[in-house]
Amino acid sequence: MARRREVRHHHAEAVDAGRVIVNVQVVAATLYGVAAVVLFDGDCAVCEAAVRFVLVRDRQGLFTFARQDGQIGRGLLARHGLSGERGRSLILLQDGGAFLRSEAVLRIARALPGTRWLAAAARLVPRSWRDAAYDQFVRYRHRLVTAPPRRCLALPPELRARLLDP
Repeated sequence: MARRREVRHHHAEAVDAGRVIVNVQVVAATLYGVAAVVLFDGDCAVCEAAVRFVLVRDRQGLFTFARQDGQIGRGLLARHGLSGERGRSLILLQDGGAFLRSEAVLRIARALPGTRWLAAAARLVPRSWRDAAYDQFVRYRHRLVTAPPRRCLALPPELRARLLDP
């Protein structure tokens, strides 16, 4: 019973704030750990490009997305004890767990058609090496891509509906 009240509470906050209008089923699935949620850095052009890449290829709708600095993203980070990771890692919340850095990327790639082989090949590399490479990329990503991120992802309505913090 406590979980049901929690879902209503979080949904009410999202709507009452006037900033975010979300689908209550998506929020409920997210809070119950049913849906896979990708938390991304909303100030990063590379991250937004990755979100677009996944949205277009995820025809089954396995993933929903939230900006780490958005109201729902901050709440999910806090709920999983990951507030310190904000802006430093792509985070995948799936099956009740939180996956960071290269593990998040590989789990997402494994679920998408056409990238499964890449995920399988990358798993041959030790996680410590993958995460070290990931951390280096994150450190220099703003220098590598000079395009500023758009505060609003340009997406068709059916894909935009999968953003928890539009």
